Amino acid sequence: MDAGKRAQMGPKTEVLMVADEFSLRLSRDQALVLFEWLARTSSAGAPVGFEDQAEQRVLWDLESALERVLIEPLSAA
Repeated sequence: MDAGKRAQMGPKTEVLMVADEFSLRLSRDQALVLFEWLARTSSAGAPVGFEDQAEQRVLWDLESALERVLIEPLSAA
């Protein structure tokens, strides 16, 4: 079994690749910043231009996944 590749990017950030799957480990603060950026760019009056609908779908899915695990976006209301 392939042990995979791991890239440590600071004390709380890590990327792990095993076969064709990637895992991204972020601190809570990093996840919140990423979520806020995704939410802001997806709901902006002039959202980021995508070259393909697949790019938009991946970012929406990531935003949705972060929204399910972060408490902060819900408590800001």
